[in-house]
Amino acid sequence: MPSYTAPTRDTRFIINEMLDLESYAELPGFEAASADVTDAVINEGGKFCAEVLAPINQSGDQEGCTRHEDGSVTAPKGFKEAFDQFREAGWGTLSQPEEFGGQGMPHVLGFAFEEFVSSANQAFGMYPGLTNGAVSALLAKGSQEQKEKYLPKMISNEWTGTMNLTEPHCGTDLGMIRTKAEPQADGSYAITGTKIFISAGEHDMADNIIHLVLAKTPGAPDSTKGISLFIVPKYHVKDDGTPGERNDLRCVSIEHKLGINASPTCVMSYGDNGECIGELVGAGGSVAWRAGPGGSGDRFDCEVHEGGTWCIDHVSRRLLPVVELIEGEDLSKSGGGGQCGVVDEVVSTGGRRRGLCSGDFIDPVVEDDQRVIGRILCGDGDQRAEIHQHAAVAVADDDLLVGLCQGHSQRQCWSLSH
Repeated sequence: MPSYTAPTRDTRFIINEMLDLESYAELPGFEAASADVTDAVINEGGKFCAEVLAPINQSGDQEGCTRHEDGSVTAPKGFKEAFDQFREAGWGTLSQPEEFGGQGMPHVLGFAFEEFVSSANQAFGMYPGLTNGAVSALLAKGSQEQKEKYLPKMISNEWTGTMNLTEPHCGTDLGMIRTKAEPQADGSYAITGTKIFISAGEHDMADNIIHLVLAKTPGAPDSTKGISLFIVPKYHVKDDGTPGERNDLRCVSIEHKLGINASPTCVMSYGDNGECIGELVGAGGSVAWRAGPGGSGDRFDCEVHEGGTWCIDHVSRRLLPVVELIEGEDLSKSGGGGQCGVVDEVVSTGGRRRGLCSGDFIDPVVEDDQRVIGRILCGDGDQRAEIHQHAAVAVADDDLLVGLCQGHSQRQCWSLSH
């Protein structure tokens, strides 16, 4: 079975020495990030990912998720237990605001842990990852009542979250979505429509799933300007904060994929019986949803993570075992003798083989990527702006930051694979 060892020493060096996290101590959210606290988080996080998440990575992908006739979905063996440990240890609260039960640690420290999680078990990481995205959206545009109602349970990972954007007919052109939101007398909205590619849209690992759904209200413009964002929980939330009656939504099917099978990619149907109820986030229209799924708040986290840290994750997870496999081999010989086998053909160029075997070829690329993303992701929102001013970095626009992180990471990984 493949193993995983988190690069805790390298990560500590990047955060404590290269980024010098303690130098930001006077900024909000960085007060508690002393070197000893940072080291403890990194070491324990790496241990959790290596000992709990990595052992169920391969088995989870082989078994996959199971959808039942009633639309419910069961995660692979060991995933629910691992998620319980994740929740009990408070890993999902690491960089979330203290006001809603988080630990209030710097965002960059949370990203370092997310890199460990995704490297050890990418499918598992998508459950809390999508939840973080939904939390970011509600923090940005949710009302105070909505924040108090949903965020504490989502941040604690008692409940998880999703993003519901595209539909079968429209791909990336979200202006074409047909999901409808009809206003009701009590101020809620009746949601009807179908969404596709919904990661973690249905599972058995949390007591409730809070779906953030893009839909159009009657008379809304027939473009992205007419899109609004709605909270559509799997179970309605009672006055005491506990899950109540089941909402009118279901998982119609789960996609058959080449990988990450332990994370269900769902087709979700809303309002089959005309009884799916949602809450409007913000004032409605494009201003609200752009801070939600696919918008600047959530999109920054998700696109940087998918386009940036996932590149690092795959380098660490896929190539470093090759280094271990061929270390000690006689590099003067070719043809597949010894342990190398097929790997010999992949790294047959002399210089590249020597670099791979010594680790000198991979390590600087991964470390450079971590440094760039870490420098940009020391915070979020206003916090990022303060840091950029503090560090004399002339970058303030999230769209530019997303491009920097994604482009740099993908270019680095391209250089490793060619």
